[in-house]
Order: sequence, then C-alpha cells, then structure tokens
Amino acid sequence: MEIILLFVGIGITVIIVLLAIFIPAYKRKRAKPLPQKKPAFCWLPKFTTTIRFTPQIIEADNSLNALDKILGHLGFQVENQTDEVISFAAGSVIGDFKREPLKIRLTFSLPLMAETPLLVEYGGFAAFDTGDLWKIATEFQQILQGENPNVPDTNAKWISATENQFGIDILDCSEFCQSMVSTTSDPNLATSFVQLRSSLGEQYRGIFPPNLTWYECNLSYPYDGQHKDGPLFKAEEMEDKWDIYLFDEILYFTRSWSGDLVFVAKASFGLNQVHLKSAGANAELKQDCEDTIAVVDYLMKRLLYGMIVPHPLPKDLPNDPDTLALFSFSQYGRYAIYGTYTDTTQFRVPETSS
Repeated sequence: MEIILLFVGIGITVIIVLLAIFIPAYKRKRAKPLPQKKPAFCWLPKFTTTIRFTPQIIEADNSLNALDKILGHLGFQVENQTDEVISFAAGSVIGDFKREPLKIRLTFSLPLMAETPLLVEYGGFAAFDTGDLWKIATEFQQILQGENPNVPDTNAKWISATENQFGIDILDCSEFCQSMVSTTSDPNLATSFVQLRSSLGEQYRGIFPPNLTWYECNLSYPYDGQHKDGPLFKAEEMEDKWDIYLFDEILYFTRSWSGDLVFVAKASFGLNQVHLKSAGANAELKQDCEDTIAVVDYLMKRLLYGMIVPHPLPKDLPNDPDTLALFSFSQYGRYAIYGTYTDTTQFRVPETSS
C-alpha cells in the first residue's frame, strides 16, 4: 500500500511539474500562421489567420452582435472583451472526452474590419496535437467567410411569395429533410435516445432551463377540453428531434437525442382554446424574444397539431439554401418542409384541428 501511495505521489508531482512548465510556455508561445495543409504533428498548437467577413457580418448595423449570434449558434460565448480584442470560448478546460470538448478560444482584433486577424488557441493548454486545432481554425475561417466546401447539395430552393400557398418567400427543403437519415458516432447519444423513448418526462417537472429568460407572448391553439400531464409528443425515430411534455400547465420542449431542456412555455387552458402567455429559453442559446416565440409556436403547430407550416429561420444565418437546409434538418428533422425568414406566428391552427 505504501508503495502504491509512493507511486501515486510521484505521478502527481510529475503532472504538477509538467503543468508548471507547459502552461506558461503555451501562453508565451507566439502563434503560427495557419498553414494551408493539415499538420501531422504540432507542438504547442496555436494559430493566427485573417478572416474576410461576409457582408452579412461586416455590413450589419452592429457587426459584433452579428458575429456573436453566429458563434452563439455554434456554442460559443463571449469570454472577454477589451478595446482591442474580443474573445469567444466553448468547451471545458479539462473536457470529459465524451460529450464536452476541450475549451477552444477565438480572439478577434477590434474593431471588426473586412479583413480581421483571428487567433485560435486552446483555452487551457495543449502540449501538442495532430491537426485538431488546425481543422477547427480552418472550419471557422470557412464559416465566417461564407465558404462551405463540405456542405452537400441538398436540392433546397427558394419559392417566391407569389408561387406558394403561404404568400411569403419560403425555402423548400422537403426533399432533403425527409430523405436524410440521422446517425451519430457518439454511442452515448444513441443510448440516450433509446432510453428517453420510454421516459414519461417526470424528470422535467418543476425544472427550467439554466439562465432562463421569459418572453411575453399571445399564442392560442384549439383545445378539446381535455388534457393530462405527461408526454404530448415523443420522437419515434432519430430523425425526430424533439419531445414535448406537459406538467402543471408548463410545456417542456426537450431535444430527443440528449434530453436537454431547451424551451418552456406557460399554458392556460380555456373552454375551447389553450393560451400561451409566455415562453422561455436558456439565455446562452442566443435566442431572442422573436426567435423563442417563433420556435415554440412552430413546434406546437407542427408536432402537436400536424399543421404543414413554414418553420422559422434565424435571420443571422447566411442566405444559402444548402446551409439553411442543413440547419433545418438539425433543428426540426424530418418535420422540416419549408423554411422562411418571415414571421411564422401569423399562421394559426384552424379551429377544427383540436
């Protein structure tokens, strides 16, 4: 036992010494220009590159807000901002090697210009990697410059307001979203999806998303006078992205794969209508009032009432049909048919649909 403790003590000492050496070394190391080819091995990886922002970002009324929204959709949050730089970060300094990736930091020079320097580094440190950070830096460069070499041809196309029954410009992504097959390389997510199929949702009762922000709304739907707590909609296949539960007049909207609670809404049941007076979301998701209400309303109409209606597209996403189709499938799965930048709450459920 004493020998084991001795080796453990030596191991901890070695780790502390290595951290004391590598962390300062990583912070002091000057970043290398991002190479065109993926390196097979990189010592103390840290890269700089120049971002040629899309007009959608650089010509926005507030380019920082536009950048924040796009990175927010990718899981990044503002970590630090000075007069000279702004940093966004995602992940964990340690990571759990399963679902939580190592922390990545993106630091942009300010003010944002048509060509802006970007520093890509690990949030803690990394003694070396085999091209992982290069891949991340390259992907973000492509995203922020509007380059999408890995986006497949989805056959999605825009249909003008005068050529469809909704009277608004819509993106027809039905062929792609209804033919796609969802897969995951993460066995934990696959297991989670299967286990959640038998869940009645009791684990959500009285629980709310972290950093919850409530938004007032005025949405009504037909009601037949009967309701009970429990599941209202359950995903049947991995191509179905949402589960919906009702407990104590609170609606819970959760992701079907992970079980993450994303949206909540307060319901009030009348004689022949159910009213939603407020809806809420995790503030870290960068969902503003309009986005939150539109998504909750769409999930109600599409999943609970089976109504064929356009789904809302975030206005900060680039107007590229293939990119928007990929977003639509990731958000709504096989239920996504038409997307639009126009307000979708104008479309109401017919009274005969209760």
